[in-house]
Amino acid sequence: MSRINVIWLVVFVFGIMSCKDQGDSPSGKIDNQAHDIVSKAIEAMGGHQLDHAKVTFDFRDQSLSYYNKNGQFRYTRTFPDTAGHIIKDTLTNDDFVRYKDGQKLDLTSEEKEALKGGVNSIIYFAFLPYRLQDAAVIKEYIDQVNIKGKPYEKIKVSFEQEGGGTDHEDVYYYYFDPEDYSLDYLAYDFHVNDGGIRFRSSYNERTVDGLTVRDYINYMANPDSVDYSRIEQYYDDDELKELSRVELKNVKVEPLK
Repeated sequence: MSRINVIWLVVFVFGIMSCKDQGDSPSGKIDNQAHDIVSKAIEAMGGHQLDHAKVTFDFRDQSLSYYNKNGQFRYTRTFPDTAGHIIKDTLTNDDFVRYKDGQKLDLTSEEKEALKGGVNSIIYFAFLPYRLQDAAVIKEYIDQVNIKGKPYEKIKVSFEQEGGGTDHEDVYYYYFDPEDYSLDYLAYDFHVNDGGIRFRSSYNERTVDGLTVRDYINYMANPDSVDYSRIEQYYDDDELKELSRVELKNVKVEPLK
């Protein structure tokens, strides 16, 4: 083989390897940037405590308990139903169980899947951005944007189908302060329960025994009239409608050894 052909072969093989490494995802630099920002945000919120802790809090008419030790978790939710019965949901690594007035209910696999999503969703949002380090999370750095006169690092989050849960098709945007890495805003485009677009603005940030938690104003947008990829601009222009308040009350943190 001639020297020129050898050179072209080396160039060709190197080009294939480079394309294989990059694939259809953003470049390694962009992925690393998103990972670095999220890691710093988790550190800033004291998220390491959630690796070994019990946390209790109230959300609306529900009492929640988070327990995690060495990767073994147990989430519980207790609330009264419309008839006054006490419902207790328990989600662990292995199963989901619902009790009604202390009696275990027989649930189909479809019912379990639907109900455990409700428990998991509350825990997910309560301790953001802690869960953004889960294996099924795909993080992509978008750009630095301005919201209400302040710069924010905008990160897109989607999920692998395997391990991403029933709502793995949902797409999120998270907005981190580049100075203290606080999560001041987030948005999500969801498809379950008829779907929709939400944008949240944080307030009442406080630290409880080293763990930072926040409340949120929840805004809604019409999917047919907004460009979701620019959702923060609609908030900046006061074009979103307030839907609800997401408030965590009576937060208590107990480290586990």
